[in-house]
Amino acid sequence: MVLSFLFACAGVGAFTVEYDKDVYELTTEVRVDSLLETIACLSGEKSVKIDGKKDSIPTRLAVLPGAHDAALWLAERFEAMGIQAEVREFEVVFPQRTGALPLGTDEAELDALLENAFFSAEAYKMWNVVATIPGDDAYEVLLTAHYDAYTDEWQTYTPGADDNASGVAGVLEAARILSQGSWKHTLRFVLFGGEELGLFGSQKYVQDVVDSGMKKMITGVLNLDMIAYDGNEIPQIEIHTHPWEETSAEQGRMLADIIDVYGYDIVPEIHIKDAAENSDHSSFWPRLIPAMLLIEDFDDFTPFYHTTGDLIGTLDTGYMRENVKASLAWTATMAKSDAFIPGVSETPSVAARIPEIHLPSGVLCAGSWVEIRTPYTVIPVVYDASGRQVAVLESVAPSPAGKRIELPLSNLAEGIYWVGISGSPAPVMAKFVLVR
Repeated sequence: MVLSFLFACAGVGAFTVEYDKDVYELTTEVRVDSLLETIACLSGEKSVKIDGKKDSIPTRLAVLPGAHDAALWLAERFEAMGIQAEVREFEVVFPQRTGALPLGTDEAELDALLENAFFSAEAYKMWNVVATIPGDDAYEVLLTAHYDAYTDEWQTYTPGADDNASGVAGVLEAARILSQGSWKHTLRFVLFGGEELGLFGSQKYVQDVVDSGMKKMITGVLNLDMIAYDGNEIPQIEIHTHPWEETSAEQGRMLADIIDVYGYDIVPEIHIKDAAENSDHSSFWPRLIPAMLLIEDFDDFTPFYHTTGDLIGTLDTGYMRENVKASLAWTATMAKSDAFIPGVSETPSVAARIPEIHLPSGVLCAGSWVEIRTPYTVIPVVYDASGRQVAVLESVAPSPAGKRIELPLSNLAEGIYWVGISGSPAPVMAKFVLVR
């Protein structure tokens, strides 16, 4: 994993998972037929009703009308459970580009999009779906997934049963069951658009959270992305947590302990220093919001990834059910516990003294800028994908409101880079792709 050698995971006191009969009984309500119903409808294998009219969802590429139909249908599903939901529209302008990759897209996929002149200066609409179960207080626990999909036949057919109708089905099923109870903390179920084209939905959601001043109210995020394929009958599931944000790592260990305590038929494998970044959980990481990813075994990955063969018949329903149970148990445990609520102290926490880095986009061109917010003087540094220092920027004096400085990109080749802070009490990094 790029630059993972720079990070060290700080240890924290372990959260002790104790068997909770009420939580366990909730997870027994997870129904395979309910999960498959969602996947069949979302993947276009079964017709749906949207705004009272019969329809279908054969394609979910984030900028096509099918994605909007999917968002409307998903919001209606939440509302039918008695859960308040909204479809949040936002716009994305794809940069003019000649070959560097948007995050989450490989070369072949990008070529297919470029052949159709998809990336232009035009602003494209995308949609997030946000559903809320209010708690007794304003602290929030998030269960998330992306609902958009991609294949090389993106204009007509993107079934995406595993990637990622399975994660969406898990979120909906957890919401259905959790809506039957009352919770200490607020539950948010967020379904992102634009993940396949560059994590756009989650980046927009996180930016809105930061702009609203609600960042510190999010106590944890669990992102479900591809949780239903098991080809070798070894039910291994991977948990990817922040490489150095200790709360994320602790919550990952908590999820693994939940699987053990409740005896779910899956085998967790925690990834910290080698954590994957190519899903929506990583959009929360630069803002120090604890977030993690639950995903199928990378060594037993679906061979139908991003193809029209990613159909409901390829899924292991028992494996998927156990992953949803674990996700539900984690969400319920978090919603009842104050273990991750920040305490009140007269001494500023380490996180409060950590500078922040803000880039205008994850994909930059020459002439771009970086904004630094810092309580003390810092020196920003640019690293390439190998971790080599390629530029040292001007020092930034204490600037709580933020100071923008130009990024010296004209002499750098296209590729992946990071902006870091020299002298910070904890590593601070922002990743970007440079294009010409």
